[in-house]
Amino acid sequence: MIAGPRHLGNDIDVYLTPLIEDLKQLWEEGVDVWDANVQQTFRLRTMVFCTINDFPAYGNLSGYSVKGHHACPISFNGSQENEGPPEALTGNQVHDRIKDIVTVFGKSQKKTSSPNNMWKKRSIFFDLPYWSDLYVWKTKDGLKCRQDLVDMGIREQLHPISQGRQTYLPPACHALSTAEKKSFCQCLQNVKVPQGYSSNIKSLVALNDLKLVGLKSHDCHVLMQQLLPVAIRGILPDKVRVAITRLCFLFNAICSKVINPHQLDDLENEAAIVICQLEMYFPPSFFDIMVHLIVHLVREIRLCDPVFLRWMYSIERYMKVLKGYTKNQYRPEASIVERYVAEEAIEFCSQYMETVEAVGVPKIRHDRTRGGQGTRGFNVVTMSRQDVSQAHLYILNNTQEVVPYIQTHKQYLTSIKPKLNMMKLLQEHNRTFMNWFKETIMTDDNASKTLRLLAIGPNLNVPTWQGYDINNYSFYTKSQDDKSSVQNSGVIVEAHSEHFSRASDNNPIEASMPYFGVIEEIWELDYNQFRVPVFKCKWVNGNTGVHKDEMGFTLVDLNKVGYKEEPFIMAEQARQVFYIQDPNNRRLSVVLQGRPIGVREQIHDASLDICETPRFCTKMPSICEQAEVDDVHAIRHDHAEGLWENIAP
Repeated sequence: MIAGPRHLGNDIDVYLTPLIEDLKQLWEEGVDVWDANVQQTFRLRTMVFCTINDFPAYGNLSGYSVKGHHACPISFNGSQENEGPPEALTGNQVHDRIKDIVTVFGKSQKKTSSPNNMWKKRSIFFDLPYWSDLYVWKTKDGLKCRQDLVDMGIREQLHPISQGRQTYLPPACHALSTAEKKSFCQCLQNVKVPQGYSSNIKSLVALNDLKLVGLKSHDCHVLMQQLLPVAIRGILPDKVRVAITRLCFLFNAICSKVINPHQLDDLENEAAIVICQLEMYFPPSFFDIMVHLIVHLVREIRLCDPVFLRWMYSIERYMKVLKGYTKNQYRPEASIVERYVAEEAIEFCSQYMETVEAVGVPKIRHDRTRGGQGTRGFNVVTMSRQDVSQAHLYILNNTQEVVPYIQTHKQYLTSIKPKLNMMKLLQEHNRTFMNWFKETIMTDDNASKTLRLLAIGPNLNVPTWQGYDINNYSFYTKSQDDKSSVQNSGVIVEAHSEHFSRASDNNPIEASMPYFGVIEEIWELDYNQFRVPVFKCKWVNGNTGVHKDEMGFTLVDLNKVGYKEEPFIMAEQARQVFYIQDPNNRRLSVVLQGRPIGVREQIHDASLDICETPRFCTKMPSICEQAEVDDVHAIRHDHAEGLWENIAP
C-alpha cells in the first residue's frame, strides 16, 4: 500500500500511482465481469481516453516542474538559436524516442534526474495539454518589479524614487488613472447583453471599489474576446490599447467555431508578434509561463481541432450536478452513486411513458417550432389599414413564391408607362402591386392556396408580442428590454436592394447592405390559415449613422433614424446584435454580434459579417519601435497617479 500525500494538489502524481497500476492491469489483462442478461462472464478492458486539466495541473499530473526558466515543455533551452524551428514530430516519432525511457513517478524524480534527461522526458506530456487561466490579467507592478528594471538597466523613467520611508513608483504606460478606471467600470456597468450570451455583467462590477468581482471562467472569456476591446476605448495610450485589443482579436479568432486551416500560420505569427508588443509596455515580471503559452495556442488547434470542442464549461456544469447529489457529507461517493442510480432507473421507466419528458435533460424552447413562437406580452390590437398594408407589401416582396409575379408586374408597368425611369418604376410598383397581385391570383385557377390567402391579405386584428423566439434567438421589443436585465431588441438584416445615386438614375447598383435597428413592435400577420411574424423596427440611417473606425469596429448613432417608410422585416430574416455605448464618444454605440442559442442548421452570411475580427494589419504599430517605447512611452505623461511603497524599518 502506497501512502498518498497529505495534500493532493501538488503531488497528485504520487497519489495516482496505484491508479496507473490498476489501469495497466485493466487494459493489458482485463477482468472477468458477470453479464446478468446472458448469464455468463466476459472479459472487460478499460482505458483512460483523455484528461482535461489546465497547465499547472498538467505539471502536477506529470510530475515535472512547470515553473522557472524551463517551464515550457516545448520551448528552447535558453541558448541562442540561429537556425529555423525544427519540424514537429509525429506521434510515431515521439514514441520511438521515448519508448525505452523508464519513468519513476514521485518526488524522487525531480531530485535525481539530470537536466538533460528531464528535457527528454518532458516531451512525453506536451502533445495534448489543456490551456486555461489565460484571462487573469495582473500587471504585477510593484517595488520588486521596478527593482528588476534597475538591475536590467532599462526604462529609467520607471525606476523607484526614495522619499524618506516611502518609495514612489512613477505611473507606467499601462497604469490607469482614477478617471480611466471609472470610465472602464462604468462602461461594463452599463452593458446589457442578449439572453444566454453571458452572466449579468453589471453584477460583476464593484463601482465603489473600481474593480471586477466574482468572475467565473466563462465571464473571463466573454470579457477577453468581446467586451474588453470596447471598454478600453478612449483610455490608455494608443499603442498600449492597440496591443491589448490586438490580443483580444487573437483570442476571438482562435476561439471561433469555424477556423480556416490556411489561416493558422498567420494566427501563429500574430500570437508571437502580440507577445512581443506586450513586452514593450508591461514589466518583465508579467511574462510568466501562463502568458508565454499564448504562442502555443494555435499549435494546440492543429493537434486538437478548434478550442470550443474542448471547453471545460460542460464538464464543470456536470460536476455541479454530481456535487448536488451529495447529501451525506461523510459518504459523498455513496450519495452520488445512489442518486445517480435512482435517476437512471426513473429515466429508464420514463421511456415507456409517452407524455413524460426526459429527466434532467433541459428542453430548448427554440426546438418547439421552426416558424418561431411568441414568449411574452401577448395581445391582439386592431391596426390601421395603412400599417397592415405596409407590412403586407414587405411580405409579398420577400416571399419566394411571389417573386415571379413581381417581375411580371414590373414588365407590365414598363409596357404601359415606358417613360418611367427606374426609381419611378419602383415607386409605382410598390403603390399598385397589391391590387394587381390580388386581381391576377383571383383569376388564376392554377394558383396555390398560399398565393390565394396572400392575395386576400391579412386581418386588421393583429396578434402582438413583447418577446419572440426565432432563428435560435430570443427577441424582445425595446419597451420589454427597458424592463429586463438583458438586451434582446437589437437587430440586423442583410438586405439586397437597388441603390440610386439620384432620382433620374436609370442604372442603379444592386448591393447587399446591413441595416441596424431596434425592434419596437412584434406582429403576427394573420392570413386565416397561417401567420407570418414581422418586426417593426426603428432603423439607423445607413448613410449618416453607421461607420467603421480604424480598428474595424462598427459604430452606429441610434439617434439618426432613417427608412421610416420601411419599418418592417420578416422575423425569419432577423439576426441579433447588441449595442454598447462607446466610451470614446457617448453619442455612438459599438455593435457586437449576438450569440444564437443551440445549433443552427444553416449559417447565414449576416451572422459572419457583422462582428468579423478586424484584419491584423489594420493600424497596428510596428514591432521595430521597441527602442522608442523604452525611452519615451514607458511612463504616463498625462497623469501622475503612481504607486507608493512603504520601506520596511
